[in-house]
Amino acid sequence: MDISLPEDVTAFIAELDRFIDAQIKPIEEEHPEYFDHRREFTRTDLDRGGIPSARWREIMHEARVLADKAGFYRYPLPAALGGSDGTNVAMAAIREHLAHRGPGLHAELSHEASVVANLPLALVLHEYGTDE
Repeated sequence: MDISLPEDVTAFIAELDRFIDAQIKPIEEEHPEYFDHRREFTRTDLDRGGIPSARWREIMHEARVLADKAGFYRYPLPAALGGSDGTNVAMAAIREHLAHRGPGLHAELSHEASVVANLPLALVLHEYGTDE
């Protein structure tokens, strides 16, 4: 059985790595307190019941906007929703790859935030939803 990934998926992952290194890693380097031993205290608003802090949400949003502008964020969505019709197999490979890069803003899985969106509800609504 051939379980190698299609060339377009491996090329996407390589491009994604270049984007992360050029655009996302500098954000982490600018804000080390969100990624080192202090992360839980800087990411968490303890005075508001432990929700993510406003600044942490802003940093995640900044990464998402950069990824969207670069054409990565909406990859799994249908073309009709501005995506690239990414397949489930491609998404599994991409998410596995991002996880293997280690912790970082590129795939903050504790918040289900990633530079490549995981939006299954958008897919369900697109397929089965109505205008209402």
